[in-house]
Amino acid sequence: MIITVTTGKSQKTSYVIEAAASAVSMRTLVDRFNADQQFTNAEAARP
Repeated sequence: MIITVTTGKSQKTSYVIEAAASAVSMRTLVDRFNADQQFTNAEAARP
């Protein structure tokens, strides 16, 4: 993801955000969302 921020007329700054996820980290997130009841239906979370 690249985010570009412009402040007034003087400066333009870009930020690069790199993110990666493993199967284990994705499973952790799914389990956390499920525990917090963040899924809207039972089909959304597939353990």
